[in-house]
Amino acid sequence: MKKLLISLAFLSFVIVLNAQVLSISFENVRNSKGVFRVGFFTSQQSYKEGNPVYYKTVPKNSIVNGMLTYIFNDIPSGIYGIVVLDDENSNDKTDYSWMIPCEGFGFSNYVVDKLKIPEFDDFDFKLGADCCVKIVFKYLK
Repeated sequence: MKKLLISLAFLSFVIVLNAQVLSISFENVRNSKGVFRVGFFTSQQSYKEGNPVYYKTVPKNSIVNGMLTYIFNDIPSGIYGIVVLDDENSNDKTDYSWMIPCEGFGFSNYVVDKLKIPEFDDFDFKLGADCCVKIVFKYLK
């Protein structure tokens, strides 16, 4: 048991050492109600299945002029695609009216300009060194 605990502690330490600094700039945010739900995907398959490898909640209380920057320092290197929901009522789901999302959404380094759902390759990026990603929210209602 002691060896297992030491091994787990070491593994946690190695993962933290491999984590990079990821700065996300959230733009075009319409209000400070609720939170951002941030999903990190690693492939087209995980994206289509809705199974992020990391799922984070970001508070919106420091928005200034529709913008907020948030730093993650616990995500290991890799290829990721980020999908964000502006969960304005903090109910941990996308709300719809007549099949149209009522809340905003955005993708890493991808600006939604049509009603086309992007593929993973459209918004993936490599997190190997410290990097910055921009999320521009789209609101349909």
